[in-house]
Amino acid sequence: MRRAQCRPSEDLGVDLDECCVSRVDPCDAAIRALDRDAVRDTLDRLPEEQRITLTLVDLGGLTAQEASDVLGCPRGTVLARVHRGRRRLAQILVAAGVSYEA
Repeated sequence: MRRAQCRPSEDLGVDLDECCVSRVDPCDAAIRALDRDAVRDTLDRLPEEQRITLTLVDLGGLTAQEASDVLGCPRGTVLARVHRGRRRLAQILVAAGVSYEA
């Protein structure tokens, strides 16, 4: 959505609201189904680098490149931190007994 706001739009004579089907991001749906307090507490238990990167990418909606620019590190480092952070977050939540329905 953020990218679409920056790009000029072209009137095609079609009402996009009528023809587009709302798509739900599976990650968003899973997070909504989880206990928000448990997720917040679990985020606090992650290493700082992973917590900051996950916050920028997953909660802030930045791309890996945008997050790497903000953090001043390579894009690959951001991708690795996000991957490890998500994996660790899931492990901690499962150990705490928090489950979700996908």
